[in-house]
Amino acid sequence: MTKLLRIFPFLFLLGIAGCASIPSSNPTGKVLRYGACTEGSEPVIYEHKESTAGTASRSDLNVTNQTDTIQLRKNAGFGFDWVAHGLPQTFELIYAVAHPELTLPDGTTSRGFEEKLIKRGNELGEYSSTECYILSEDHELVPGLWSISIKVGNTILAQKSFNIVAN
Repeated sequence: MTKLLRIFPFLFLLGIAGCASIPSSNPTGKVLRYGACTEGSEPVIYEHKESTAGTASRSDLNVTNQTDTIQLRKNAGFGFDWVAHGLPQTFELIYAVAHPELTLPDGTTSRGFEEKLIKRGNELGEYSSTECYILSEDHELVPGLWSISIKVGNTILAQKSFNIVAN
């Protein structure tokens, strides 16, 4: 019995440490801050045919002021900082944008799109990021409700809607 009492604290601590690093099967997330958004560096633009603009970009993004009402103008941006817990170290993240119906340059219409990305969380199953949408193309200048959702599978980790208004 003495040996069991001596190793029990070790097993208990091992159990706590092990549980802390095992992601749950039900990831959760939340928006930390939202509002107008800007690109902080020269963006790297890549083709993304499914997106409303036909391209996407990677750059430093900054949420500048908290608001859910954005003035409609070219290069206006909106988005949010978010965090998620309970993720595997490698996971497929779905970035989804829903917007009012608009007409693309090829004559087709769109109400939104999704982009699937492979991401890596930390050893505790956590991941955080800033997601923004920049109205970079003339055909995107459509007022109404625009929403950004971040999903893993069918689970929405973070979501925010913005009212894009004409001047």
